[in-house]
Amino acid sequence: MIKIICYHLINQVHKHGRSDINLNDLRDSIYLILGEGERYFDHYLRRLNDNQKQVLVGIAHSSPGQDWVAFSEATSRIGRGLDPRMSEETLRASIESLELYGVLETGFEGGEKKARIPIGLFSQWVRQNHKI
Repeated sequence: MIKIICYHLINQVHKHGRSDINLNDLRDSIYLILGEGERYFDHYLRRLNDNQKQVLVGIAHSSPGQDWVAFSEATSRIGRGLDPRMSEETLRASIESLELYGVLETGFEGGEKKARIPIGLFSQWVRQNHKI
């Protein structure tokens, strides 16, 4: 991801005939990456089954940015907006596999299990392009 951001930053600087990078260059680069997200993030989604995609979308919509979301909240969101028939066992298996793929992180806070999408741009792209 860093290489992609740097590539777009350098292109922005060259396009404007400058040698310094400013905040607008970074914003423009992020906008370009999100606009072309399928190109950058498709490899993550290709390996996921439908249940895993539903869980990923539910977590992305439950947490802004890279914030942690409680499993209970994600489960509620998935039940309301995606597949209400998804069993607790399928949900847990999907979360575990997403963590193994590196698409999701899990942890405990206040005695409650939580999850998040560690790549902020990917989380934002999922929210923008995969509606509940």
